[in-house]
Amino acid sequence: MDVKVICDICGRNIAYRSCRLCGKRVCRDDYNSDMDMCKSCAAGRSAHRNRER
Repeated sequence: MDVKVICDICGRNIAYRSCRLCGKRVCRDDYNSDMDMCKSCAAGRSAHRNRER
């Protein structure tokens, strides 16, 4: 029996991956594959980088 896990961010879609930073289980829509993390963490990392410039 497959257990379907719902996305921790949107709460609608089936989770596809876990974020490497926060561990949230997220769907494809809420996962940034380029950065290998959820969109929430990716947005925080991008904002942090922009402040350092």
